[in-house]
Order: sequence, then structure tokens, then C-alpha cells
Amino acid sequence: MNDPTDVAALVRRLETVERELSRLKDVQAVRTLQFQYGYYMDKGLYDEVVDLFAAEGELYFMGGIFRGRAGLRRLYCGRLRETFTGGHNGRSSACFATTCNSRTSSPSRPTDCRPADAFARCSRAGVTRPSRTSVRACRSSGGGGSL
Repeated sequence: MNDPTDVAALVRRLETVERELSRLKDVQAVRTLQFQYGYYMDKGLYDEVVDLFAAEGELYFMGGIFRGRAGLRRLYCGRLRETFTGGHNGRSSACFATTCNSRTSSPSRPTDCRPADAFARCSRAGVTRPSRTSVRACRSSGGGGSL
């Protein structure tokens, strides 16, 4: 280890390993960000989605450009939240989150298992932020699904 070439070789190897580690950490950070975005979108957590973007973030979506946190909030917390969760952060309706199971469907229970249709049925039944009681009321009025 007294040989200067051995020390120089070790320093080069250490620098290479540090670069590789940094790259792997960057890749993992991007993957984590993608997983968080997907999870938050799936759960209707639009405030959290906006927080994932940089303050000067920019998004091109359906012909529009949403710039900065205010623009992103207008898209996610305005347009998407109103459309998919009735204006509430997170799933606002247990009926929206439920789907039926074709093996347990009965003539009195709808067999259309799409969550958007379950949400529409519950909305028609007047359920917006259900408790267990209102979920039962939604089911009995044709809202379908189970907890």
C-alpha cells in the first residue's frame, strides 16, 4: 500500500464507485417519484400530486399548458378533483371506491363493475361523503358495491 500507483488506482476506483452509486440513487429517486404519482392519482390525493412537482413545473395536458403550482393546482385540485372525487381530496365516496364481484352479483345488485359507474349511481342516490349508514342506503337504492 506504500506504492503511489496503488493509492491512485484505489482513488480512481472509489470515484467510479461513487459515480455509479450516485446514478443508482438518482434512478431510484425517479422510480419513487413515479410510484408516488401513480399512488396519489389512484387514490385521488390531488394536493399531494401537486406537491410532487417543482415550483416552476409545467404540464401539457389535453391542449392546455398548466404552469407553476397555481396552474397545476387548477388542473389537479380543480378540474380533476371536481370530476373524479366530487371536490374532496381522496376518494370521497365509499361507493366510488367499491366494485362488485361478478361471482356474488344478484339480480338486485348491478353487475357493471366500473368505479366511475358506481360513483354515478351513488351520486344519483345523493351520496357524496358517505358514512356506513349512507353506503347501505346507496346500496339499497341501486348504488351497488360493498365495503
